[in-house]
Formats: sequence, C-alpha cells, structure tokens
Amino acid sequence: MHGSQPRYTVPDAVSDLRRAIRFIRHHAADYQIDPEHLGICGASAGGHLSLMMGTTGDEGNPDARDPVDRVSSRIQAVACFFPPVDLLNWKFEGDNAVVHSDMKEFQAPLDFTTWNARTLHYEAVTDSVKRTEIGRSISPWYFVTADDAPSLIVHGDSDQLVPLSQSQKMIEKLKETGVPCELKIKAGAGHGYWKDMTAYTGMFADWFDLYLK
Repeated sequence: MHGSQPRYTVPDAVSDLRRAIRFIRHHAADYQIDPEHLGICGASAGGHLSLMMGTTGDEGNPDARDPVDRVSSRIQAVACFFPPVDLLNWKFEGDNAVVHSDMKEFQAPLDFTTWNARTLHYEAVTDSVKRTEIGRSISPWYFVTADDAPSLIVHGDSDQLVPLSQSQKMIEKLKETGVPCELKIKAGAGHGYWKDMTAYTGMFADWFDLYLK
C-alpha cells in the first residue's frame, strides 16, 4: 500500500508503486504468477498512478544491493477510471494545477518537499519553476512512448473534479505513438463510484484477458 495524503505527496506514492511492482515481480514464483504479464487498475488518483506505472516503468538497476531493485517495474496492461494525466494543463492549456490550484482535494498531495543537506530537514518547495518540474515528472502524458502498456480508460462526461479532457488527451497521445488504447465515456457520470461500475470492471477483465494472457 502506497503512502497516502495528507502525510505523503504524489511523488512518494509513485515511488512506492514502482517498488511494489518490483516486489511482486521478484516474488512471482511465491505467488505463482507470470512476472511478464502484470496488469494494474485504479480510479481517480489510483488511475493516475496506474498510468504512471504504464508509462514510466524501467528495467531495474542490475547493480543494486537490494535484489528487489534489480527487477523491472514495467506493467503490461492498464485499465482505469477518470485519471489525472497532465497537471500542467488541467482544465485548459496553461492551467498549471501545481502552481495555482483552487482544488482543495489536491492541496495536500501536491505539498512537495525537498531535502536540505545543510539543515538536515525537508523543506517545502515553493518556487514555481521547481514545482512545475515536479508536476511534469508526475504527469503520465509526458512519458508516453511506443512501448507503453495498452491502456483502457473510463471517464464520465459530467466529471467536475477531473476533466474528461484529461483522459481524451491521454488517449490521443497513446494513439499517436501506436499504443493500443480505448476510451469509454459514460454519459452523465460525475467523479466517483457509479451504481453500475461492475459493468465497467467487467470490461477491465476483458482488457486484461486480451493483453495479459
């Protein structure tokens, strides 16, 4: 389980998820699973983390002292609900959510800190340029490449928290690079769990059958 807000920020959660995938893959024999066919799913912040894993996985560090860190953090399929994908262009181009945001729900996970080696303390990152750099590093849209995991996204067209345009631009980028992807838009649906959500999780299962079997 990744560290969650308000105590931990988004970069902390991303790091935790990468470690979790490596751990699962390292122990694949214990879990009796195929380490080369791993999928991930989530909703909202979990959808964001799922796409981060699908776009930023690496092969691990062969020289790491910890054997877990030597294995890959790559994911082979993603299925998620209403994910944030570009924090630097939130509701419209230039709407930088990590510098000026009216979304109280996102304040704590975006309270970035940095280590000060002189004072031996963590300090808040307030510089807008540095905050923008961090925001970009945790926005999966900027990391899409042709070898990314096939991705299915489901999003409601009445979502008032995470704009539908976030998912639309992610799908456009995935298509441009040739990554298998699909966007399902639920008419009238807002942000959160829907009464018929199990119908969409069934789609997730079909997606994983298609790309993980």
